[in-house]
Amino acid sequence: MLKRTFLFIAAALVITSCGKKDISTCPDKVCTEEFATITVSFIDKDGKPATLSSFSAVNKRTGDTLGHQKQYDLYPENVYPVADDGDLDKLSSEGDIINIKAVDSVTKKVKNASLVISGGACACHIKKLSGPDTIQFD
Repeated sequence: MLKRTFLFIAAALVITSCGKKDISTCPDKVCTEEFATITVSFIDKDGKPATLSSFSAVNKRTGDTLGHQKQYDLYPENVYPVADDGDLDKLSSEGDIINIKAVDSVTKKVKNASLVISGGACACHIKKLSGPDTIQFD
């Protein structure tokens, strides 16, 4: 009986603590209900949209993969989501370097680039601090 009670209490504590942010040290601010997404588009050497055979976006600081599965109905064929507000906790408020690697599906050429994106538990939205909006294959 004691074992059952302990397991019930432990499970309740785990369930109630999931998904909570410690925002007690965050300054007061008003956030919008927008959902921010940072994308990057790819073009070929002639400036036409390029399709990719593979794409990855990795946070250099943590090693976490940020690229979300591309939803083709939301983005044009050459636009790929790098991070969105669902990644706030995976990013630092100072900004993290996100290394992007893409492979052109036609030429098989590899292109690497970096973006700096900030987030953090106190941020309302992610924000791109630097990096390209469009990446061109040679």
